[in-house]
Amino acid sequence: MDTDDLRLQRWGDVDDSYLGPAFHMRFRPGQVLYGSRRTYLRKVAVADFEGICANTTFVLEPSSADLLPEFLPQVMSTERFHEHSVQQSKGSVNPYINFRDLTWYEFALPPARHQGSIAKVLERARQAAHEAAQVRTALVSLRDALIDDATWDSSCGQWSVPLVRVGDLLDGRPRNGLSPKASSEPGAVRSVTLSAIRDGRFTADEDTEKWCEPSSRAPEFRVNAGDVFIVRGNGNRSLVGRAGLALVKPEPACVYPDLLIRLRFEESRIDPFLATALWNHERVHERLLGRAKSSNGIYKVNGMDISSHELPVPPAAEGRALLSRLRAIDELQSLCEVHAVAADKLVPALREKVLLPDGLRDV
Repeated sequence: MDTDDLRLQRWGDVDDSYLGPAFHMRFRPGQVLYGSRRTYLRKVAVADFEGICANTTFVLEPSSADLLPEFLPQVMSTERFHEHSVQQSKGSVNPYINFRDLTWYEFALPPARHQGSIAKVLERARQAAHEAAQVRTALVSLRDALIDDATWDSSCGQWSVPLVRVGDLLDGRPRNGLSPKASSEPGAVRSVTLSAIRDGRFTADEDTEKWCEPSSRAPEFRVNAGDVFIVRGNGNRSLVGRAGLALVKPEPACVYPDLLIRLRFEESRIDPFLATALWNHERVHERLLGRAKSSNGIYKVNGMDISSHELPVPPAAEGRALLSRLRAIDELQSLCEVHAVAADKLVPALREKVLLPDGLRDV
């Protein structure tokens, strides 16, 4: 079960292996599963198959026709329910709630016909959010397939275009960033955390920014539109060497931290947008990871690794055609992201609005 997701996302099959004495709770389709440990994780799900789970997962269903099965998980997903569960939990290291402390939770219960209508609306909103996520996944697959088609010969398992050294595509050398000490004083320098690199983008916003002490060197490290940044170190190997493109110049001005390496591609050789898309393709990224060194659980690449790295660069005409298609996909992804974020916010907002006692009076 995942936080704030009513779907069961992962499961295993029961075979001849021993599961242990805790796994004796049977559940059936339509029943509600609730994680009784660390209730702040807000794990509520509706089973859509028959199975067994550990006794730390409560299996719930209505005891009378007054409460519809599809209405129960919506009630258990409200902020009010989660607050009750957290407040009634016991223990500090691994807090848990006893079932008896859930049973006395009270909520407004509309007539059954209204419960059904409310549950349908909330379920449709949840489906919209899920469908938006599926579209995003499909667009990523399409992008990767286009790159494969333009650069890879699957019949012989080889590149169909030349591999070009990154150092030969750059205007200048790769450059590590600047990381002054953190500060909240007036005149502080705006920087970002590693989370600024996400989905092939460099994003400086309120979620990724941090403020540092003033530095006379800050102008040398200011981010400009077209800059590409590489994650030079991380404990997660799959994140090392990932690239993010700054589509616009951040406002207010922003410097990039020492955890990133800046690349400035010579646009007469390759467009930064195309370079970033090629860079992050799994087959290309895996080649760079072959150069990564591990130290104390941290994987790292340096400027020399990056300069020696190679990108599969299509001929000019084919490269322009690929770039045009990738930009079109990117525009669709941006639109989809807007809809996905809106849908993700709609579900809990609608649930809170409708299921509070004041909201139910308007049903």
